[in-house]
Amino acid sequence: RELSFDMPYLDQRIRGKIDRVDADEKGHYAIVDYKRGGDQRHLAGSLERGEFQLWLYSLIVEEGKTSLTPGEVEGAFYFSLKDMERKKGFRLKEAIGELFSLEEKSRNLLSREDKLAQYEKLKILISEIIQKMHGGEFNPDPKDKKECIKCDWRTVCRAPHLN
Repeated sequence: RELSFDMPYLDQRIRGKIDRVDADEKGHYAIVDYKRGGDQRHLAGSLERGEFQLWLYSLIVEEGKTSLTPGEVEGAFYFSLKDMERKKGFRLKEAIGELFSLEEKSRNLLSREDKLAQYEKLKILISEIIQKMHGGEFNPDPKDKKECIKCDWRTVCRAPHLN
């Protein structure tokens, strides 16, 4: 099901919609975000690249910031509509495998401790973003300008290198 959220964070509100949340009878969740393209990167290093969508969705579901009962997110994935796969994302090593297949060879397996460490990094990143917003920093400044070539918004973006 699609899931909306609207939560306070520091002195801001964070609002959005999660494309899909699957649940099992034991209160475990898997999050799916649909993407038109097929070239999403793996989540390894995603926070350092400023990519935090799946981590944020996972955290807010686990912390009970949605209408769902709080529970552990065992996996979060980008589903590519181009190649009809959901390989990019993360799967917990400890997952029981009812919500998605467990692929032991996959690069996206991580431990519960690693997931919690990513949540702590995410909280710091969001705090930094909010501080920049309070300072009036709204300029588009992508971490990797090569990504702009593939971006659907490049024709309307205000980034100086695109004008």
